[in-house]
Amino acid sequence: TNGKEIVGILTDTDMVRRVVAAGVDTLTTTAEQIMSAPLVTVEEDKTVLDASDLMAQKHIRHLGVTQGGKLVGMISVRDILAFLTNLRKK
Repeated sequence: TNGKEIVGILTDTDMVRRVVAAGVDTLTTTAEQIMSAPLVTVEEDKTVLDASDLMAQKHIRHLGVTQGGKLVGMISVRDILAFLTNLRKK
């Protein structure tokens, strides 16, 4: 964060690509240096399909979820897959 503003997201993919694969020193590298920015968000009243479409368009696997412009949660491809799998079981 920059004050109260969310400036990016640090994911497992960021860690693998920008730290492990690049051979970066984890003792001196900051989150800011390897995070993905800006954080792409979706409003909480959007559908799962809307979120999935946005992820596909942006080639990302995580979205911030906002309520009135304020970050209230996160959703990932894994969350969507679990949701769809559970729907099929019902």
